[in-house]
Amino acid sequence: MTEISKPNYLARAKKLSKDEAERLFSRMTGKLPRRLEKDKLSKVEALAIQLEIEDEMLQEWRENMRAVREKDQTKAERTAGKSAKAKEKAAEKAAKAKQRAAEKAAREKDKAARAKQKAAEKAAKAKQKEAEKAAKAKQKAAAKAAKEKEKAAKAKQKAAAKTAAAKKPAAKKPAAKKAAVKKPAARKLAVRKPAASKPAASKPAPSADPSTTPSTEPSGN
Repeated sequence: MTEISKPNYLARAKKLSKDEAERLFSRMTGKLPRRLEKDKLSKVEALAIQLEIEDEMLQEWRENMRAVREKDQTKAERTAGKSAKAKEKAAEKAAKAKQRAAEKAAREKDKAARAKQKAAEKAAKAKQKEAEKAAKAKQKAAAKAAKEKEKAAKAKQKAAAKTAAAKKPAAKKPAAKKAAVKKPAARKLAVRKPAASKPAASKPAPSADPSTTPSTEPSGN
């Protein structure tokens, strides 16, 4: 910036109102107010210089703000990118968690189904076993009842036979006496066997029956 401002700033300074000129004077800093006091510059030239300074400052501020906005925009884009990546990552994580939960639920459902089937099979086996046990018990009871019935029938038959035998009169037994009569003859035959082996001239064998042999004793007569 030169000491004498550009012509367009001099024209703008001349068009300023008194109030606007005073505001510019109040904002002057550095060497400019002292040069104005020493009459090295006119008021119009000082106002033109101040306008140029403020325009330069405004331009610099705008550039700074543009840089800040660009920086903020880049940061926002980075943040948005990071947020998008984080969001995508979270979505993937949620999808994986959902899939794991679904697989776990499927496994639990399958496990419950197998447990239910196993319980049903166990109950069916227990029921079949109870039925077989009941059938065996029934068969055993029927066999026992049949044996008891048969035993009762035999006891009844035996009692009936005993009753019939008690009512029938006793029969005579003559055969026993006849056998008793025949016993001496058998004894006689047993004694005669050794006598048959001796010579005829030998002494006659005594008779087993005293009634059939003559007495050798002298008579009393």
